[in-house]
Order: sequence, then structure tokens, then C-alpha cells
Amino acid sequence: MPRQHDRPAASVIPTHAALPEQAVEVRTALAQLTAADQLILTLTCWDGLTADEIAEILRITPSAVRQRLHRARERLRQALAIHRQATDQTASR
Repeated sequence: MPRQHDRPAASVIPTHAALPEQAVEVRTALAQLTAADQLILTLTCWDGLTADEIAEILRITPSAVRQRLHRARERLRQALAIHRQATDQTASR
């Protein structure tokens, strides 16, 4: 039997019903970003590349990759917040 701390908390695991909605939110928010932001997020989050690997691909320094990634994540958070706010307003009508 797994130890208690080895099991993920139920609140961390999204339900199957929530996954498609979250995916739509993320896709919608990503579509609002620039191509450069989309690229850096895709290379990092989906392709799993390191800052050094991305730096080599984009021919920039690893610190520039980290800076661009930080800014892209912040813009993604903002886009998600705007999308969620718009969705909440539509649902309350």
C-alpha cells in the first residue's frame, strides 16, 4: 500500500470533465500571444527543452531565454485571467 505522502492530493488532480475546459482556456490564451511567446512556451513546456537547448536553436543566450520565458509566462497568465473574466461575465448573464 502506498504511503500517504506518496499519493497526490485529490484537489491537485483535475477531473476528466475539467480537462477539456482547461485545454480550451489555455489554447485561447496562447492564441492571444505573439508568435515569439508561443514558440518559447512551446519549446519549454511541450517539447521539454532546456534554456541552453533553446538558446542554441534561437541563437540567443540562455539568460535571454529565461527572460523571454518569464515574460511569456506572465503574458499567458494575463491572457488566461482576461479569458476567465470574460467567461465568468458571460456565464452570469
